[in-house]
Amino acid sequence: MTPLSFIPTLYVLGIVQGAFLSLSLVTSKSGNHQANRYLACLTLLFTIALVDYFADITGLTARYPMIQTLLWPKEFFYGVFVYFYVRQLTSAHPIVIQGKQWLHFLPGTVHLILSWTLLLLSSEEQSAILDQAEHLIGWQNLWRILLGDVEFLLSLLHLGCYLTLSLIKLNRHQRAVLQNFSEQESINLRWLKRLLLGVSSIYIIWLMQEAVASEEGDQWLDTLLGVSMVCLIYAMGYLGLRQPLIFSRSQQDYADPDYCSPNRATLDHTNQSIENSEPEVTPPVEPTGAGEEKAHQTATDKTVDEKTTPRSANTASATMVEDSDSKKYKNSGLTPELSRELLDSVTQTLESQKLYLDNQLSLPQLADHIGLSANLLSQCINENLNQNFFEFINGYRVRQSQRLLREQRSKSVLDIGLESGFNSKSAFYGAFKKHTGMSPGAYRSQPQ
Repeated sequence: MTPLSFIPTLYVLGIVQGAFLSLSLVTSKSGNHQANRYLACLTLLFTIALVDYFADITGLTARYPMIQTLLWPKEFFYGVFVYFYVRQLTSAHPIVIQGKQWLHFLPGTVHLILSWTLLLLSSEEQSAILDQAEHLIGWQNLWRILLGDVEFLLSLLHLGCYLTLSLIKLNRHQRAVLQNFSEQESINLRWLKRLLLGVSSIYIIWLMQEAVASEEGDQWLDTLLGVSMVCLIYAMGYLGLRQPLIFSRSQQDYADPDYCSPNRATLDHTNQSIENSEPEVTPPVEPTGAGEEKAHQTATDKTVDEKTTPRSANTASATMVEDSDSKKYKNSGLTPELSRELLDSVTQTLESQKLYLDNQLSLPQLADHIGLSANLLSQCINENLNQNFFEFINGYRVRQSQRLLREQRSKSVLDIGLESGFNSKSAFYGAFKKHTGMSPGAYRSQPQ
């Protein structure tokens, strides 16, 4: 038995698993249905590629060249389905493919027609063209070049463009998550970045295979490519089926991370609401043992409290450095004065009603509670505090946990984190260390 004798069996397992996962994704009733369909198509493409590799390694292609011809045109569909999947998964509503969007499939369709036209030729001619035989002349040689070097370069450029577009969508999604949600563990799409990395890795191996001249080296890279596809199929199916629905509301309910100009009618309504309402404010809760704390609090503790104490809107506006957010809102119709008034109203409501203790609190929910649009609320937080919604709410939670860590020493650190509005230990520890520079345990162990 040779070291590679198990490879055909591995390919068969990958093919069966790929077909099963494609069907599961299409019929799944959980998560984002439209995104699952795109992922099913992508999984099916890699499954077809495995069928091609299996047919080649077992000699079926040599006996029946038509198999290679039928399975040949795939390269110009990978990038499209990756991009469509990322785009749909990061959108709050189903995106229907219509009009000019069908042009995404034009390169793949042309490639498919050009490849399948070979079926009109004899088996020997099909093999000669697809195997890049050097003796071909005339139109057969042109066909060989088109399905060889030209196809290779264009498909490489095609996939690179779509992977870049997908990364842009992912980065925009990450900003949208930070602007709209107070927790992100289940919606950060880290696995999707790994998917893009996996697809990129497969194409790098493919490039290496094209560059290697030796037959032995080509065989090992061929095997590595097939095994990588098997691993990617399992990962796509398993992680794709587990991906939860991210946006539970309509698109317009969420703050646009690129938003910069509120509607004038919205501003007039907001201004009128502020003039006609005076929110009732409950004084912030002070620690019960605050009067007994030592006057000579350690320098570290002072630093921690200063880092995590909310600044007033006026102070924040005066000291905030010029950054991308301030530039983004430069042409906004929301005046600095009105923005600060809105933020004061928001902070008063948050502190009096302790809304930050809801571990699922989102920007649209808070905006609904206060009576603002999500975009206006996001702008008030961004330009006055130089923070996104995620940092803003977690700042309150960290300060709440600091008080509880000092006052309720009998409770575990995890219980205090959950009681303060965090939904997991990792989220609590990450936010606490980011805001204070130390772990919750280290903070609690400081001298009083």
